[in-house]
Amino acid sequence: MGFVPFIAAGLVACAASSAFAQARPPSSTPVLAVQADAQPGFLAQCRAAYVARSADAVRWADDQCASDWDKVLASGPAADVLLAVLPAAPGEVVPLASLKKNLAQVRWAGKPASNRVSASGALGNLAVSVTGSPNAAGVGVSWMEIGAEPPYDVVGAMRARGVTLTEVTCEDLGAGEWQRVYAGEAPGRAAFALEIGQRTAPTANANSYYAATVSLAGRAPAAGGPAQQCTNPTNL
Repeated sequence: MGFVPFIAAGLVACAASSAFAQARPPSSTPVLAVQADAQPGFLAQCRAAYVARSADAVRWADDQCASDWDKVLASGPAADVLLAVLPAAPGEVVPLASLKKNLAQVRWAGKPASNRVSASGALGNLAVSVTGSPNAAGVGVSWMEIGAEPPYDVVGAMRARGVTLTEVTCEDLGAGEWQRVYAGEAPGRAAFALEIGQRTAPTANANSYYAATVSLAGRAPAAGGPAQQCTNPTNL
């Protein structure tokens, strides 16, 4: 899985370069609760999106959207972790040691899983990876399984918590594989970049994967990446 380094590699220097940046523990940011109208709002928008793509969807969209909402619920712990590590303001840094200490829900490994990351662990069925040291530059979660449909929708889970995510780029790689980058705005946090990568296995013996990564540089990504418009919904 290469999504953590993809966002974070170019941001490590930015996160670590300010000698006067104020460090803060990730736990100081408020937890964002799921909004009361999140489910009905999601279901209505989901149905409209499917029907807009195909008039035939009126027969099955409600059932499909209920299944899609289950992916949002399953992504709650991942969304909470990714939002918890974000700096509260531009210029603040997140020390790797503090990040690991305050994310008690993550089972941290004794050593990083590869030389591309500074820390790794597990959150339920998701692998957790951190880049950057001594200050974290990016945090990601990922999942992989043979022949299975990806069961996560971190974008939906963040939006259910009142986070504004604007798609900046989307690259359709074909055969059910795509990569999206979002500019994020969340209450009590600096702007951030969110990258989502997903592949739905084209055959029963092929790998499916899902990955979500946030940068900790304190700024949103600028437009100007691949101009291609993806036609597939974010959760498929």
